[in-house]
Amino acid sequence: MPRPAVVPSLYAPDLAANALPDQPAPVMSGLIYLFVEDVDALAARLAPQPVPIEWGPETQDYGLRELAIRDLNGYRLVFATDA
Repeated sequence: MPRPAVVPSLYAPDLAANALPDQPAPVMSGLIYLFVEDVDALAARLAPQPVPIEWGPETQDYGLRELAIRDLNGYRLVFATDA
């Protein structure tokens, strides 16, 4: 069975901890996983852009290769591929 394209994941009780500097705290605390075919290719496309990259791409112990960014509203988006 294929993975869903978007998997919401709530993890932090402190909304302010997820806010960007000089930005209001996001309404949602957590992150959104977006599964893509090639996270490294996506990282290469984003590299010349002014995108706040949080981590990655890197392979996690739980079997995903991930790239995490912050969107313009301060939400964390994690793009992932099976490692």
